[in-house]
Amino acid sequence: MLNNAAYFFISFFFLILFFVVLNIIILFLIRKNVRWTMIVSAGIVYCIFALFAVLVVSNKGAEINLPALMKAEAQRSMDMVMEITEKRGLSPVEIEEVKKMAKFFIVDLYPAWTALQILFIVFLNYFVVRLFALKQYKKTGYFPVFHLWFLDEKVMWIFILSLAGVALGWKTPELRGIAMNIGFVLGVVYGVCGFSVAGFYMKKFKAGVFMQGIIYIIMAFWLLPIMVLTGALDTWFNFRRIEKGGAVWR
Repeated sequence: MLNNAAYFFISFFFLILFFVVLNIIILFLIRKNVRWTMIVSAGIVYCIFALFAVLVVSNKGAEINLPALMKAEAQRSMDMVMEITEKRGLSPVEIEEVKKMAKFFIVDLYPAWTALQILFIVFLNYFVVRLFALKQYKKTGYFPVFHLWFLDEKVMWIFILSLAGVALGWKTPELRGIAMNIGFVLGVVYGVCGFSVAGFYMKKFKAGVFMQGIIYIIMAFWLLPIMVLTGALDTWFNFRRIEKGGAVWR
């Protein structure tokens, strides 16, 4: 019991330390008027470094096989899902279908989910620290409002290459896996940009808060592929007719 309690408190301490250091880095860069893209990038690099450090410590200096560790962790998550599924009394055919879906979304896309979690953590902390910086130092640096979000055209070419890698990499599972994870992460980001385009027009036509909430729910549950396509095509068609590459995004 004592060992479990000690492990909990030590883990909690290092978790708090992780977020404290992350927020100090973000606050320092905000006060130096560093562009928000560089701040987020620095936060991502720090999170990756911290994750690798945890793996090194947990393996007590042994050689780190990151892909194997990630695959093992994903497999544990999949085993939990399948255990719950089998208790629901489904037929063997239904269980096999669930297993295929779980393998794709949990095991095959585990690196992508990890990357999205890191991205979410960095953005969440960035927004919180910006509020503190505004109150304490009267400065936050420029960050575009949600309905003006978009991605640079260079990202679109990475997205296209990842889709091509998925389509052409059937003979090379490693290439297909890397391309699939990159494409999934960028697909989620383009989906957010699609929501941004929709938010722009809801703001333009002065939709009420309740109506906006209903529309966002409908888009999230039934129109996600359309949102991804909208965010991606906005790169070239500029549906909102906003300035891209000027002061708006800087």
